[in-house]
Formats: sequence, C-alpha cells, structure tokens
Amino acid sequence: MIDDKEYEIFFKKMNSLRDSIDDEYSNNIVFLLNHKIPMIFEKSKTNFIFMSPEIVKENLSEHYIFSELIKKYSIEVKEYNDNDEIYDLLNFFYNILKEKLDDLIEQSMHVYLFSLQQMLDYNIHMTLNLSELFSGKDIEYKKIEEQVSRDICYTFWYHKQYFKSKGKQINEATLYLNNLLARDKQAIQKSISYILSKKQLVDADEISDSNSFDFVELLNTSRAIILVLELLDIFKTNKKTKIRVTDDYLYLKNSDSRVKDNCLEEQIKKVSIGHNITDYETFQAEISPVCQKYLGLEISEIDILISRLREKMNIFSYVTGTSDDISKLISDISKLELRNVKLLINQLLHSQEYMNNSGFSNYQRYLRKPLIPYGNNYYCVQIYILIFTLIGLIEDIKYGLVENPKFKKDLENHVQSMQNIFEYNVAKIIENELPKSKIICDVPQNAIEGIHLYGQIDVLVLYNRNVIVIECKALPMKYDMKSQVNASGKINREFQNKINKKVLNLRERKSYVEKFFEGEKINKIRGVIVLKYPISSTESTDNLKFPVIHVSELIEYIKENS
Repeated sequence: MIDDKEYEIFFKKMNSLRDSIDDEYSNNIVFLLNHKIPMIFEKSKTNFIFMSPEIVKENLSEHYIFSELIKKYSIEVKEYNDNDEIYDLLNFFYNILKEKLDDLIEQSMHVYLFSLQQMLDYNIHMTLNLSELFSGKDIEYKKIEEQVSRDICYTFWYHKQYFKSKGKQINEATLYLNNLLARDKQAIQKSISYILSKKQLVDADEISDSNSFDFVELLNTSRAIILVLELLDIFKTNKKTKIRVTDDYLYLKNSDSRVKDNCLEEQIKKVSIGHNITDYETFQAEISPVCQKYLGLEISEIDILISRLREKMNIFSYVTGTSDDISKLISDISKLELRNVKLLINQLLHSQEYMNNSGFSNYQRYLRKPLIPYGNNYYCVQIYILIFTLIGLIEDIKYGLVENPKFKKDLENHVQSMQNIFEYNVAKIIENELPKSKIICDVPQNAIEGIHLYGQIDVLVLYNRNVIVIECKALPMKYDMKSQVNASGKINREFQNKINKKVLNLRERKSYVEKFFEGEKINKIRGVIVLKYPISSTESTDNLKFPVIHVSELIEYIKENS
C-alpha cells in the first residue's frame, strides 16, 4: 500500500499543476462564453480588447466528442422515435463514452481525480464570484480579485453600459453561463464518482502517474457522459421522448412537452421571492438541537465554520491528511470543539461503502461527500468545495434531504413547519393585496358541513363571488435536467389528481360551500397549484386542468379569474 510520505510527494507535484488545470478550465469557459457574447478585456480606463467570436478551438466542448463518435461509428443523423432504437442508441453512446473515459484515466488515475477536484473547485470559485451577475444585481467587477471572473463580469458590465439594445443577447449569455457552470458541476461529480468506484485507485501499490495529461478531453468526455445519462433517465421516465441526432450532438425532443424559455430576470425574481417568503430564523432555532445531535454542530456553528474557512482561502486551497488531521485543522481554524467537528467531518467522508455504490448508475453527489480518499484513511478536500458542501448541507436540512433515516425522521415535523409557513405566507400575500377577500388556511377534511374533503385544503379563497382552492408546494430548487423533469411530472400528474378531487368535491356540493361562506352566492370554483420556486424545465401546462404558477403570479391569477 502507498504510505503517507508518497502521498505528500504526490500532492506537492499536484500543487505545481494547479495553475495549469485552472488555466485550462477557465480558458475553456471563456472561449465557450465568447460564442454567446464577445468577451471584452480591460487594459486601462481607455484601452479595451475585444475577443472575436470567430476564434474557434477545435476541442471546445462535448460537441467535439460527439462529432468524433458519430463519424467514427457512422451513427445515422436523424430523429429517433422508436423506443427500442432510442434505448439502444443511448446505451451505445454510454458504453463508448465510458470506455473513452477508462482509456483516458488509466495511466494517471490519481492525477485525473485531483484534476477533477480542482476543476470543480474553480467552478465553485467562479460561481461565487459571479453571484451578483446571476442574481441580477449591479455588477461591481472591481471588487473581484480572480482575473477570469473579473473579466467575465467586466464583459457583462460593458455590454450593459454601452450595448443596451442587445438586452436579449446579454440575458441569453448570462443564462447560458449559469447553466454551463451548473451542468459542469454535475458532469465533474459523475466522473469523480466513477473514478472512486474503481478499486485499483485505493488498492494501488503505487500512485498512477504519467507526464501526459489532457484535462480538456477529460472535461468534455464528462460533459458528454452527463448528457447521455440525463437523456437515459428522462427516456425511462417518459417513453414518448424523442431523440434528435445531429452531426455533433444529441438533443431531447418530446412529443408532448416543451422547455419553458423564461427570461433570466423573471427567473431570478421568482427565486428571490421564494427565498424571502419563509421565516428561516424561526426554522433554524427549531432544528438546531436536531442538527447538533447528528452533525455535532448547530446551524449557527456551521455558519461560523463557513465564515472562518472563507477567511483562510488565500492561505491554502485544499487540505490533505487523515480524517483526524483534517478535523484538527478545521477545529483550529473555526475555534469549534474538536469532538463536534470530528462528528461533522465523519459525515462528509467518501467511505469505501459509499464508493462501491457510486460509479455512474448509482450516483451519489460528490458535493455531499467532498473528502476524497486517495488511499487507506488519507483524504484530500478543496476548501471552496467544503464551503459549498456546508452551504448545501444547510439547504438539504431545510427540506429533510439527509441520508441518515433517523435524522430524516427527526426533521419531519420541522420540514412540515416549512410547508405550513409557506402556506401562511401565501395567505398573507392575498390578504395584503386583496383585502376584500376571505381566506381560510389549512381547511380540515370535515370543516365544511355536508362535505368530506379529499384531503386538507392548504388555502381556500373567496374573492368577487369566486372560490379558489390553492394547493401550495414548497418544493426545493431543482438545478439539473433530470430533477426538473421529475418534479414537472409530479406536479403535472400527482398534484393535479389531488387538487382535482378537492375541487370536484366542492363543485358537486356548491350550496354547502356557499353556506360555509355565510350564504354568499358563488359563481365558480377553481383550483390552482402554487410553487415556492420556479421549475425552469417543465412539461407544457397548456392542457392541464389546473394551472401551475409561481407565488409571484398568484394575485394576477386571482384577479383574472374572479
């Protein structure tokens, strides 16, 4: 087995490669973005450099990978409609790409594992630097120290200042960059999980190494794999899916669905409203004892840890060592008790059992278990990635998305309180905007005399002699294509069925509903599903019986339908 001394030598070598990995990844992002909006680099206050969109690098993206494979294996360029044909096609690409990845990493498995960690670290660094751009705030590019992120922010700032007529192109480029970074997170995590599933990594007698590395090829192969796996998942969920193959790519083409092309500002506004509509401080106070029991730290202490790690990022970008070594270092940095930090760190270890169940098919997100083993109890974790994991951990806790079943059960009541708070806030919005309306929250099954409801009604509203049944859904944000499609399916089928039963129940016994509202005559009874966060990629709602809207659209909906 490899001893600690050999790992120390290896990571010293990796430290010298970090800059070249960062350069490869950042240059790739810049060249891809430049095809959407010309990059502008500030040389001085009066001197600028424009990057021509015609500048092309051959292996820029996964299109290059697909182009090679489609030509090499004479894949027919057409639209595929037959289920068996689609399944065979996607599995063919999956197996070929997996072989390609195997061939690529075979000679330098440890190096490529580190390079993927480093690319993901840079991706997260860039995402945090560009947060103002993605949140629609004024871009203060001068505050950003990292040069590429600064150049990107400067580009968007310049275009907004001097090319205001190109607003649509600017929005599209912003959305493209946001999606590119999000998809790369998924792609890189997939390949990390795959490498970690290979026993020869941890059972090696020596560190696999060579002097020839192709980091961009690794990145683009990972991007191609994530696309094929997403298409496979969607196809298994919806057998009406169609796939279109072009000279250099695979596209999803559903016969009964479409992707909503919402403008970026509108999406950002909806996400912001979703964040602000729940009382997280109350929730945090409620769940802190539960978190301390299972994680060793309260939510407020995890926030302290995140803050202290941010302060140290300029001193070191990653740490290595045994789990005890890393726990001790983090305890010293955060000034939090060592035994509590150890409990948290143990939750974040990529264990052997966890790795055996990873690979591509049984995918577990690396960002949930960021301490990567390079051997027996010898780990490496990037600081930016650890920070991102801790932020994500807090979000997972809010929605009960934790692995430990006992932890999950203890969170159930608190997660339900989040849903209840959302329902209460929906009612409050209606009360403030439509003071003449009558609103009842949490209507029990037997609340209306003469009617036994098919389940509790979240919010029931009477406005201008019209009744609206509101089904509130505080679903967490969905970032990847598969999650969005799955959420859309649930919203457009399961939730539709639930609200349909409740509305029909009231319509069939309208006189009892009128009596419930003190004898007021009712024209119509409608239903609507209201979401806390927007779902960017959803099935068409054109033919749905009950509309699916974001909470920001609710007042307009009530006015238009009353």
